[in-house]
Amino acid sequence: MSVLTGDGDGGHLLHVKGAPDVILELSTHLLRDGRIVPLTDEDRRAILDENLRMADQALRVLAVAYRLAPEHPFPAALDDATEAYRHLLSSGYEPRHIAFAGESAGGGLIYCLGQRIKELGLPLPAAMVGISPWTDLTFTGASYKTNAKKDPSLNEAALRRYAKAYADGRQDDPLVSPAFGDYNGFPPALILAGGNELLLSDSEMLAARLVSSGCRCELHVEEGLWHVYVLFGIPEARAALDKITEFLELWA
Repeated sequence: MSVLTGDGDGGHLLHVKGAPDVILELSTHLLRDGRIVPLTDEDRRAILDENLRMADQALRVLAVAYRLAPEHPFPAALDDATEAYRHLLSSGYEPRHIAFAGESAGGGLIYCLGQRIKELGLPLPAAMVGISPWTDLTFTGASYKTNAKKDPSLNEAALRRYAKAYADGRQDDPLVSPAFGDYNGFPPALILAGGNELLLSDSEMLAARLVSSGCRCELHVEEGLWHVYVLFGIPEARAALDKITEFLELWA
C-alpha cells in the first residue's frame, strides 16, 4: 500500500513481521558519484532492505516520500510527514507501537513532526531514532568549523543554500530547526552521529535540548566517521543498527 503526499508521490509500507509494529522513516538524500541527490522510491527500498538485512531484523517500515524544496518549501515536508502519521493512526496502529526514524534532514524532520503532532493534540510515538540529524539551520554549532575539512560528504556553503531554499527567513523556527524545540513529554530518543561530520553539533544540541526538557536521550558518537555512516556497509554501521534494534525492542 502507499501513502499519497501532496504532489502524488508515495511512501511504501513494507509488510514484514517484528516489533515495534511500524517505524515511520523519513529520509531525503543520498550520495551518488560525489553529489547529494534526492532519494527515489527504488533507493528507499534498497536502503531499507539492506539495513534490515545488516541488522538481521524484521520490521514494518513506512518510508515517506515527502515533498522537497525548492519546489516545495516549508512547511510542505512537515505537512506530508504529519499526514503519514495520521494515516498510521487511522490504520489502527497504536502510538505506543510506533517509532519515528530519520537520517540527515529526515532526522531533524522527525523532531519537527513530534512538535507538530503535539501542537495538534495527537499522541506521540513510543520512541525516536535520529541518524546524523540536521537540527540547526542557523549554523551556530562549533562543528561547522572544527569538522569543515573532515567530513567528505557535506559542506557549509551547500547546506546554507538548502536551508535558504527550504525556509528562507524562518531558519530559527523550531519547526524548521528542532535544536530550538520544546520536548517536554517526548518519548525516549536515540541519536547517532559521526565524530568527523559537519553536523555533529546539531546532534549534540538536540540531545542537550531533549535532556534539559526531561527526556531520556542517548547520544552515540562514532569517532572518526562521517555523516550518516550508519547507511554504509562498514562494521560500525552494523554495530549501530544493532544498537537501534536494541533501543526499539526496549522502548517500542
